[in-house]
Amino acid sequence: MNSLTTLENHYINTNPTTLINHTKYSILKQTILSSISIQRMASIVKLAFAVLMCMAVANAPFAEAITCGQVTVNLAQCLNYLRGGGPVPPACCNGIKNILNLARTTPDRRAACNCLKTAAANTPGLNPSNAESLPGKCGVNIPYKISTSTNCASIK
Repeated sequence: MNSLTTLENHYINTNPTTLINHTKYSILKQTILSSISIQRMASIVKLAFAVLMCMAVANAPFAEAITCGQVTVNLAQCLNYLRGGGPVPPACCNGIKNILNLARTTPDRRAACNCLKTAAANTPGLNPSNAESLPGKCGVNIPYKISTSTNCASIK
């Protein structure tokens, strides 16, 4: 035998909002409804935030800033020319071209410039005129001269 009455079965299987509408306590009704609404709204806000974050991550450009290590490695084949002149080795020109390819943005060009300045200042026996002529001998256009006096902050 079923110990529940028809009315009890009705309320057990009824939507909570319907039950609240049947209650005589309007304050309790409002509290429960507002609690349900707040929970739903919080869920919607969380979902919207998650969607926005996914969109931001998916559309964000990958920031691959050039490092002084990359500049140094690419300049390694240029040391003999920078110190003594003569023919520029093809591997040196490839390194200069690699630096240009890595420095696509203004911040990267400025970073590469600062790395080149530091390398020029720390290379014993460096001939400044060889450093300045290197891009032209490799057939590339660097928008600044390779020199310890270059103002890298002015590079666009």
